[in-house]
Amino acid sequence: MVSLIELCLAQRAQDTARQKRSPSSLRTSLGAHILLKGHPACYGSDGSRSTRSRDAESSSFAFSLQPMNRLVKLRIASASPAEIKPTLIMKPLRIQLKRAYASPSAEDGIRILVDRLWPRGLTKSKAAIDRWLKDVAPSTELRKWFGHDPSRWEEFCRRYEAELSQKSELLSELRTIARKSPLTLLFAARDELHNEAVVLRDFLMR
Repeated sequence: MVSLIELCLAQRAQDTARQKRSPSSLRTSLGAHILLKGHPACYGSDGSRSTRSRDAESSSFAFSLQPMNRLVKLRIASASPAEIKPTLIMKPLRIQLKRAYASPSAEDGIRILVDRLWPRGLTKSKAAIDRWLKDVAPSTELRKWFGHDPSRWEEFCRRYEAELSQKSELLSELRTIARKSPLTLLFAARDELHNEAVVLRDFLMR
């Protein structure tokens, strides 16, 4: 009778022989091999490649291995080269906030006013505003309801974010600008912590 040690030695010899025939393969804990290049493949005890079958439901390849005289079924997710798309690394958004009444600086980059109303008493020459994007501001109804009341801040944020979710084109335009150069969102409110520019910035950064 063949001892267990002899069986193990015979299996190791088969593994070594298959590894030499398939230098790009990787030994698994079961003594089997999986081809690293292309789609998953495996080899039987005679060194021949086993048959792979396409699983239409799970979009994976099912194939069989035969280590230690036992049939083991593995299912490895795979994608064809046409389905593989390169990963794009997006530049970070550079967005800052500033009161419209504050003096402009070179670090501001593109200065965009996001109030629906023009800041009272501010001339266009002093404002140095590159663009007035009033359509991204809160609706007149929401602006009047909020009235810069801190006690209504959380509800204001919720309602304003709901309005912003319907303005994808404007948001996309602002994100594009913020990736190319610094973007400064200008507002007229005295409260620098509770205003629409704060909500807009946080929404863009998500």
